[in-house]
Formats: sequence, structure tokens, C-alpha cells
Amino acid sequence: MNFTAPAARILAVDDQEINLMVLERLLGPTRAELVTATGGQEMLDLLCREKFDLVLLDHVMPPPDGLEAFHQSLTMAGNLNTGIPFVA
Repeated sequence: MNFTAPAARILAVDDQEINLMVLERLLGPTRAELVTATGGQEMLDLLCREKFDLVLLDHVMPPPDGLEAFHQSLTMAGNLNTGIPFVA
């Protein structure tokens, strides 16, 4: 099955660089644009600067962990991505 989504923008958040590299390889054939962040605070900053269609979020990270960062994103001022799906 071939699936491409060249207009999709995905934010992947993980504190382990190897996991981000694997995800980049797995999603490569979709041609989706993948933006990466290595922590919860970096994710929150990106959500205020750029628009995404999906966030793939590791929940076990140094503070703020993924779940804490997710909850912060729901109420933070300036979030350009309210209502988009998160997958943890």
C-alpha cells in the first residue's frame, strides 16, 4: 500500500535522538514534513511558532515530560495548534 501526505506537517517529540531518526526513516515514504523536538519545552515553543497537523509525543522525558507538556499545551497562550491530534 502506498500512502503519501506531502502537505502534512508532523511534530515528533522524543528525548532520544535515535528514536527520532527511526521515525524519520519510517515516515520518509509518506513525504510528510517531519519537524523534531527533543523535549517538552521545545515542543511548547514550536507549537507557538508553527502550525502542525499531528504531534507524536514520547511521554517519558525529562521535565516537563510528554504528558505534562501536553496538558500545558491545552491551556497555554499563543498555541497555534489547538485541536490537533496528539499521539503519545
